[in-house]
Amino acid sequence: ECPQCSRIQETLLWKSLNAQVTPKALDAFRQGRINLFECEGCGFQGRVPVQLMYHDMNLKLAVLLVPYETLEDRSVLQMFNLDGSLALSEMELDLTKKTGAEYLAQPHIVLSMGEMLAYVHLRESLWIYHSGRAGQP
Repeated sequence: ECPQCSRIQETLLWKSLNAQVTPKALDAFRQGRINLFECEGCGFQGRVPVQLMYHDMNLKLAVLLVPYETLEDRSVLQMFNLDGSLALSEMELDLTKKTGAEYLAQPHIVLSMGEMLAYVHLRESLWIYHSGRAGQP
């Protein structure tokens, strides 16, 4: 529901975005248009405060967006240990090790979409630079 005009409409919300599995969504992600509510009635735009995991298997990169607005939510706080790491079960940790995706158990945590976009851009730029592909898209 639009907070400005009360129009009800559906909005596509992403909870997980894999750079290799969902490449068509990457353009919308890079433009900051993922999880963005756009009212078809009055034109209001606003970010929907939902968690989003960005995952790039090639870079072995996992970034978890935990919207700042949700930090007082008990269910959000229960996801983390005191040191800020994810509170994962032994089974979940074993699964990441067995699949070679240990990095998924230690995502970089960000509190806004802008911060997420900037961090992903930094890591992609570092990968390009260090792989000798500087100057290539």
